[in-house]
Amino acid sequence: MTFWIDGHGCAKNQVDAEEIAARMEASGHSYVDGPEGADLIIVNTCGFIEDAKKESIEAVISLRAAHPGARILVAGCLAQRYAGDLAEGLGEADGIAGNADLSALPAAAEATLAGERPIAVPPAPPALSPAPRRRLFDFPGTAHVKATEGCSNRCTYCAIPLIRGELRSRAPGEVASECADLLDQGVRELVRRL
Repeated sequence: MTFWIDGHGCAKNQVDAEEIAARMEASGHSYVDGPEGADLIIVNTCGFIEDAKKESIEAVISLRAAHPGARILVAGCLAQRYAGDLAEGLGEADGIAGNADLSALPAAAEATLAGERPIAVPPAPPALSPAPRRRLFDFPGTAHVKATEGCSNRCTYCAIPLIRGELRSRAPGEVASECADLLDQGVRELVRRL
């Protein structure tokens, strides 16, 4: 299967998109540089503020209209927070996969491509275990690294705990190892060339 990711939202979502790509490629699927050649379009949505929600939904509707032959998997924060509402009200979505456990995304993608309509929003695992990223969707020479995920403060105005779960932190050595891996991929060399 070929896939393309349409990313929306913050830097955490961007890291999620990079991890989704890594997990999909590790499962034998091929990334393409645009929606035209994709069997599956993964819309990695934002669900934090109203404008971002609208932008994500409009992206799904526009991509369905422009690429009727592709399957569309709605992923990310909006899918995590509003899976039931999206399943009921967004017919343009062929499948829904939240962002709490990205290891479940390749199976949801395969089910979507097989003509099923999965709604995959498993709970967040107790520990973070990101996949090694090889494809970066940032400016040349830049890579974001997650040290934590979620929040346990439960502020009345904030949806982060609803979307990303309770606060979980990575071990400092694991973060340092990921940074070293990214540097080995040439991130530093790209910075020097700019």
